[in-house]
Amino acid sequence: MARVIVTLYFIIFFQSVLVAQESTLAGGITFATGDIVSQDINGSHRILALRSQLYTGDTVSTDTESRVQFRMIDQALFSMGCESALEITRYFYGDRVRDDEVSIRLLNGKLRTITGAIDDSSSGEYRFAFGENSLHAEHSDFEVVFNADSQIAYIAVYDGSINLQTPLGSIVLGWGGDADFARIESGKEPEILRNMPSILGSVSFPAQQNPVSLTSPGRC
Repeated sequence: MARVIVTLYFIIFFQSVLVAQESTLAGGITFATGDIVSQDINGSHRILALRSQLYTGDTVSTDTESRVQFRMIDQALFSMGCESALEITRYFYGDRVRDDEVSIRLLNGKLRTITGAIDDSSSGEYRFAFGENSLHAEHSDFEVVFNADSQIAYIAVYDGSINLQTPLGSIVLGWGGDADFARIESGKEPEILRNMPSILGSVSFPAQQNPVSLTSPGRC
């Protein structure tokens, strides 16, 4: 009987942990067009629209005709292009700065973000991953285009700086770096680009924050 009680205790405990993770607010949708889907840590799906909320553990996906923008609890901004998927692994912004944490992973596609209160300049922890690579940002506005099939990525820094880490080397882009653009390919050292590749620049923010409006026509 004691063993059964202990087993039931752990089942209830882990279920409560999952519920707590699901209910941890990470942000909310501020712009949406087309079909946008979120999958939580239990595999359940939700259709997202304007003012939908996002939670830690959600994976947000767009299709061939959709785009979405969201604002996070630390005021960070994210803008996703079509055929993209982003996993919100961890997003916590609380009363104690040392507990603040951002951990996100671009699974595929196009994403631009402006960091909020949590970045490498704060006492919290910030990590942005894609493929086998990761980056740390400081007061930054940057874009990543990542192809999961080819494991090739292009990165642009429009403001601030990022420290990009790959299995074969690290580079700094933006402030204090050698350039603002880079190309990353699995099995190769990161490549500095002096000019902006045409694949970048198609994901932007509203006109009041950026001269190119997210709601205006253009490339997906």
